[in-house]
Amino acid sequence: GSNIFEWDSASTDADNGGTIIEVTGVVTGRYKLRYDGSVNVKWFGAVGDGITDDTVALRNFTKADGTSFYLPSGEYVVSYDGEKLWDSYTSDTMFKEGSYVWGDGESSTVIRFEYGYNTTPIVFGSNEKSMSFSNLSILGSFSGVSDDPSYRYIGIRMVDKQENFTFTNVTIGKFPSIGIQIQGLCKNITFDNCTFNNNAEALLVVARCVVLC
Repeated sequence: GSNIFEWDSASTDADNGGTIIEVTGVVTGRYKLRYDGSVNVKWFGAVGDGITDDTVALRNFTKADGTSFYLPSGEYVVSYDGEKLWDSYTSDTMFKEGSYVWGDGESSTVIRFEYGYNTTPIVFGSNEKSMSFSNLSILGSFSGVSDDPSYRYIGIRMVDKQENFTFTNVTIGKFPSIGIQIQGLCKNITFDNCTFNNNAEALLVVARCVVLC
């Protein structure tokens, strides 16, 4: 159905390209999307056709109000522009604490990082708690052994006291270094029916972390 926007005359929130729209030349006042339930990445312009660059849409996706974030079936391509995709360690492009990020299945909803993407794309670094990811794949473009030292990034890093994270029916694969690295006193990181494939190393857990598989 059609999306309905309402005018908030007091808002100065940043335009996120999907649920908050700023009018050119207007300092105070924003159009805001009225919605219930999950935030949909398609609202932010994501295409998911395996060709179109969806990097900006996937970043803006994290900035919406809500705790349920949905990626419909599709292959969402992410290019390297010098920044991480989702990062709470050095920027604010990360889902809120308590968020649930989900797709339509590991073979249906795919986030794919293009070859040449040479930084860890997803970094949890601000003591996040109680986050869940399910029914999707997070893939690099690695195949075989890379001799290029600049192309040795980790898929996902958890670096600072993350707690109560759950990955269910998630595939993490094709990263040239490690699929997911967990460090920094993380606790209760659970993997349920997950697949790690074609990474140089699947999972690295640094001392003093609690991981359940």
